[in-house]
Amino acid sequence: MNPDRRDIVLGVAALAALPRTAFAAEPRTVSIEAFGAVPGEDARPAILAAVQSLAETGGGTVIIPNNGVGGWRISGETRIETSNIRIELHDDLQLTTTEPSAALSFVGSPARPLIDVGVVCPGRKCRIDGNGRNMRGYRYVAGPSFPALHFAHCHRPFAGNLHAFNGLVNSLLFEFCGDPRHVDCDGSDAQYDNGISVNFYPLYRRHNPEGPLLWTNSYGLRPRAWNNKGIGIALYAAVGNVLEWPASWNNGNDIAALPTNGGGISIEHNTASRDPAAAGRDSHTVITGADVHDNYNIGIIATARGVKLVSPRIRRTRRPRIRPNRTTAYGSNLLVFGYGAVEVVDGLSEDAGQHGAVLLATNTHDYPDLAWDGTIVRSYGHGIWGRGISLVTTSDRSVVEDSGAGNPARVRDVRLDNTGSAYNPVGGRAVIGGRIGTAQPGTPTTIDLSADAGLWTR
Repeated sequence: MNPDRRDIVLGVAALAALPRTAFAAEPRTVSIEAFGAVPGEDARPAILAAVQSLAETGGGTVIIPNNGVGGWRISGETRIETSNIRIELHDDLQLTTTEPSAALSFVGSPARPLIDVGVVCPGRKCRIDGNGRNMRGYRYVAGPSFPALHFAHCHRPFAGNLHAFNGLVNSLLFEFCGDPRHVDCDGSDAQYDNGISVNFYPLYRRHNPEGPLLWTNSYGLRPRAWNNKGIGIALYAAVGNVLEWPASWNNGNDIAALPTNGGGISIEHNTASRDPAAAGRDSHTVITGADVHDNYNIGIIATARGVKLVSPRIRRTRRPRIRPNRTTAYGSNLLVFGYGAVEVVDGLSEDAGQHGAVLLATNTHDYPDLAWDGTIVRSYGHGIWGRGISLVTTSDRSVVEDSGAGNPARVRDVRLDNTGSAYNPVGGRAVIGGRIGTAQPGTPTTIDLSADAGLWTR
């Protein structure tokens, strides 16, 4: 399930050794100052000239040095369309245009993806400012992205020890990439959408070339995301994901005019209703040590199958006060939606603004699964609430208690529904162990949520 990590470098001191496998035998290193870059002036022409010089000899490293006056300015998208280019950033980059634009981008094509491209900051963590807050004339539509740092149609792209922020649409975006790597990267203050986003790679089949799965095979170490209007860290329709020690806080929004609601971390996939061929597919996603807190709307949301959360800490998700809360799930720490299936090991959900964990069916054939091991405490609504479930289990050592501050007379530590429009005609099932409320742990309780037993609470 885990990607091959032989080319993953852990730690800032070793960032200089990030992948160069396809570079020329003796890759060149050039500084943008040799191509006319002057502090205080537009550095974009010098960066592009340096890249062009390296492209003629098979690739290499472009040094963007510390200029001593607060970083470099670029007047528009600095777009790189050459493989084997490594940007070594020693000072901040700031996009200055007010037209919708990405700042720094590596863009290939489906037929000719870029190989081994990336940005690293070998010293302090440098910032790439996408200037999204100052851009004018943009109205959000799904599709076009204008991030601070953008990789599109790339193989083995990498980013290390940098802070991408203030993108117009996303701040750090890997789009249609295979084997993306990001180490010690931050994504913050995206005006629309997400802080760090890894999107699917439709042509990548390395792990099972004859099979139906399309692998992205992404790896992230210690990513952090905050103050994004959408999701902090998003894995969208990607297969083969590993995140270790991610942190995501203060993301999402309570602005009725924005089309996206946002949250802490999302693992999304096409459900069976959208793509019948996707039924039963796993996303092969493992997230270890997630620290997710104080986000609006949802802490962690999963619409994908095959998601494993190891030792997540999900706290204080906030309910919106202005945005419509049509599903009554907003404010929940964990949402398993539609065809999603999640396994939680040693989890903690506490002080949810709505439910500790919620499962919601989306139609007459997409039913979620949750295997919970851990503690859920002090939820404003239910501890665990499921509507139209396929399977819910809680381990013998789990604790779910102190739920229902919002309405003690109606709220339960565990409430499972299989009635009304969310009815699962196959019949949902639950195996409830551990301590639920004041009940002492004992033999796990097995519940069949059939047509004539459509509601169970404790």
